[in-house]
Order: sequence, then C-alpha cells, then structure tokens
Amino acid sequence: MQRSPVAVLILIGMFLLGACSASGSPKIEITDAWVRAASMSKGPEPSRAIDQPIALHTMGGAVTAGYMTINNSGVSSDYLIAAQSDVFGSIELDLSRMNNGAMQMIPQEKIEVPANGQVKLEPAGYYLMMIGLKRDLAVGDKVDLTLTFEKSGQIKVVAEVRNP
Repeated sequence: MQRSPVAVLILIGMFLLGACSASGSPKIEITDAWVRAASMSKGPEPSRAIDQPIALHTMGGAVTAGYMTINNSGVSSDYLIAAQSDVFGSIELDLSRMNNGAMQMIPQEKIEVPANGQVKLEPAGYYLMMIGLKRDLAVGDKVDLTLTFEKSGQIKVVAEVRNP
C-alpha cells in the first residue's frame, strides 16, 4: 500500500504539533502532602500537648487544614482550582495572613503554580480549608484527595495525617 506525500506530511505535522504543545504544558507533581489531625467530637476538649492542633467546629462538623508542595517543572503556569475528598463535606482554597495583628483567612478562587516553580501550601500561607469532617483523623491515618488543576486536570494525592 502506497501513502500519498500529502498524507505523510499531515502525519508528520500532527506529530510535531503534538510534541510542541506537550512540551509547553505544565508538569505538576505533589510532594509532602499532609492534613492536620482532627476530631469530630464537639464535647469538652480533651487534654492535649501544647503543640497539638485545636480542631475548629462548625455546624457542618470539624474543620481542619491540608498542606503540600506543588511543583511545576513545565514551561507554563497552572492553577489549582479545586480539591475534594470523601472525608470532608467540602474543601476550600484559602490564604491566611496577618492583618493589623489579626490572622485573616481569605478564600481563593485559584492558586497559581508558576512555570518551573512551586507553591507551598503551609501554615500562615496558602492552604486547603477542609470543612465538615466525616470521621476522626488520627496521626498516621491517610486521606485521599483529588486536586483539580486548570490545565493539568485531576491529580490524586494521598495525604498523611500529622500533628504540626
């Protein structure tokens, strides 16, 4: 079977176009993902060490936070736009910062992950606000998360439960 020169050129062009667009896309990798230990209990607070976190409580259940480092080895930026887990009712993207001596929690529509760079989700910075805890989270437990990026789509992550 003989191929026409036009068909061969079209195939080569499609291959080159695909290679160019793939090399310009973000390349996202998640490292050091962890979630603060928390309890659903709304009773009196148990005795605890000074360095253990205090789980905040809302009508939807306990609230905790998630942290990680998001690396992008690609040549274009990407944006974290959502997170979800079956362990929480909802997860928000937030930024915490000091403002006139008070800690402010500012909801974010998205968090930029710069090209050839990284963003750290950490205390006193960007973080995942995890609302409506559905089960206790003890140190050593694992939490499955699905992160959604504007360009890279969904990435599954397993986060370890820790005390800070």
